[in-house]
Amino acid sequence: MNTAKRLSRRELEVLRLIAMDNGNKGAAWELKLSVKTVEKYRSSLMKKLGLHTGISLTHFALNEKIVENIF
Repeated sequence: MNTAKRLSRRELEVLRLIAMDNGNKGAAWELKLSVKTVEKYRSSLMKKLGLHTGISLTHFALNEKIVENIF
């Protein structure tokens, strides 16, 4: 199964916002969640995907076409 397909709708939303450089605070504001909740989602995503940095989350989102490369 495709790794991105194992993510919940909310995880994909958080990942998309983080990858679009909104950061935890921006993602929390956009999704009407606490920053702490977004941090927990981010940590869970990294563990689930076997990633260790925020940049690797962004690369994953680009590779899986969760976000478009705007550059």
